[in-house]
Amino acid sequence: MNLVWWRSLRARITIVATGVTLVMLLVVAGSLLVAQQRQLDAAVDAALQDSVDDAQLELGVSFRAPRGRSRPINREALRLLAANSQLIRANGVVEISTGDLQGRTAIIAPEVLFSGGATGDFLTVAGQDGERFRVAATPVGNNFALVVGYSMADVDESQRALRRSLLVLLPLLAGLLGLLIWVITGRALQPVESMRSEVDAISSKELHTRLTTPDTTELSKLAATLNSMLDRIQGSVEAQQRFVADASHELRSPLTGIRSQLEVNIAHPRAPGRSGAEQDMLAETIRMQALVEDLLVLARSDQDGVHIPMENVDLDDLVLSEVSSQRNASECSIDAHAVSAAQVMGNADQLRRVVRNVLSNAVRHCEFNVSVSLSESGGLVSLVVEDDGPGVPEHLRERIFERFTRSDEARDRDSGGSGLGLAISRAILENHGGTITLQAADSRGARFVIKLPVPRMAPGF
Repeated sequence: MNLVWWRSLRARITIVATGVTLVMLLVVAGSLLVAQQRQLDAAVDAALQDSVDDAQLELGVSFRAPRGRSRPINREALRLLAANSQLIRANGVVEISTGDLQGRTAIIAPEVLFSGGATGDFLTVAGQDGERFRVAATPVGNNFALVVGYSMADVDESQRALRRSLLVLLPLLAGLLGLLIWVITGRALQPVESMRSEVDAISSKELHTRLTTPDTTELSKLAATLNSMLDRIQGSVEAQQRFVADASHELRSPLTGIRSQLEVNIAHPRAPGRSGAEQDMLAETIRMQALVEDLLVLARSDQDGVHIPMENVDLDDLVLSEVSSQRNASECSIDAHAVSAAQVMGNADQLRRVVRNVLSNAVRHCEFNVSVSLSESGGLVSLVVEDDGPGVPEHLRERIFERFTRSDEARDRDSGGSGLGLAISRAILENHGGTITLQAADSRGARFVIKLPVPRMAPGF
């Protein structure tokens, strides 16, 4: 964990925020250094300008005079001048020096002075010891040049002092800021860590537990989303557990009956009624086989990406065929005069299973009559199967499509089936892009409505 601490969101936020702030501080520090340099240079230039003005007044020289203009030298005035100055001969000898320039060699080389390259502007030059000077120069007389200047030592020292201070303060400020961001980020992310701990503590036996909702809007939305996900997971796990329990119960009954009959036959091989017992075992075996097949159909329907061969299916032929089969096996009257021609795209075997499940369910619950209608409208094929039985309470009309659910839990299994038929029908229809709903009949009983999309015609038809 310690090796990858920097990969945490808290560390990344701290590093990025501190880095950005440090860059901004460096920009501010650079601007401060430039501003101070300009301010100090301006102060030196102002003092130098005063000295230049004094020299012009006392000596009668002009620092912007045309090159080669001759003026007499007032040596007495030059000696009394309070400015920092040098009077330099053409051969480089310093005749007189005062102030900051006193005791130094020529601050500007004679060839530069007498060529006119240093006349008229303020210049920054370096002495032999590396010290910088801000100077102004002008020719005086025929063989002399006057240089007025100030040392930049104080300015350079002020800049160095500021740089040293910034080199100490900037890392300190960046470190303190990084620590502050680390603490604030930790507190801000604490609810996230709390939610993570709560989720980590939830096991399969504690799916009823829900996360505490933080005060912040964003994290409260995250907590609500996670709680909604936990609701779905809990519902899915509970449904799976019910499915396994119901499947075990449904399989246990025929297996128990078969085992009991076999034990009796083995214990009494010559007992009368053996043939009837074998018929009962055969019926239980057939029932168990049908249940296993239903479970396999549901398992396949739960798998994503399972390819189902599709073709154009005349749904009216399937409906009329199943109606004929049910008429032969039931005493209820089945009215199919409203079945009209309709074609859908799908798997014929699976759609036949849907029709059989819904129709057999109606026949099993009817008292006298079952009506079947098939029509096409608005790009949908609608199959309606209605019976005159006791119907289904409104609160159970959606639940009846769940696995192993019966509208009458006390009903005998032989008459009520396994409770998988409608669940299988819905799964098949969903794979075909269709729907199945249960409504109340016009008078009494149940009314199943199946809708399937009409197949699209190929271009050119």
